[in-house]
Amino acid sequence: QSLIGGNYGLLNTTNFHPNPDYYSALLWHRLMGRRVLSTTFSGTNKIRAYAHCAKQSVSEISTMNIK
Repeated sequence: QSLIGGNYGLLNTTNFHPNPDYYSALLWHRLMGRRVLSTTFSGTNKIRAYAHCAKQSVSEISTMNIK
């Protein structure tokens, strides 16, 4: 996809400023643990919902909704 003009990198290739996906990847890496929990979302189909045990503690839950 990059060959036909798509830009899916985390940094802008011209000025190296972070693209919006950089921040979601950073939050995911810092907050979301390895244990995946079941989740449902009954709103629009343009939002994805994720739930994991928190990275630092299995007694805490991290959730992320991505549009």
